[in-house]
Amino acid sequence: MGSVKAAVFCHAPWEPEGREMERELSRQLELLEEGCKKRGIEVVARYFHVGQTGLHPKGSVMLDMLRAAKRGDFEWIVVENFGKFPRCPQQDIPPLCLYSIREGRQKRVGKSRSRLFFGAPGLP
Repeated sequence: MGSVKAAVFCHAPWEPEGREMERELSRQLELLEEGCKKRGIEVVARYFHVGQTGLHPKGSVMLDMLRAAKRGDFEWIVVENFGKFPRCPQQDIPPLCLYSIREGRQKRVGKSRSRLFFGAPGLP
């Protein structure tokens, strides 16, 4: 597959009790990092999100991740399965490659030209 730079995105759509949430995110991270290593994908960033995702201007892990993709920090976003990637209108996502470890395939997503992604700094 060759070496590509990727961010892994671990997402729990619900908020279980503390330990359960930590175990779920930990399980996803381990699965994604092992899968990337086997496929020659270099993990350069890790993003974790619990609860509903969205592209809210403040405090959005998803928005920070998409801004980093737009800057060119990585070429792919790797998820456990495509269902883990939040559904957003394609015009809200910059063009990038989404790779599913479980499905073992990639797909192109995004069409955004939104000002949210041009020169906007990430959140600290």
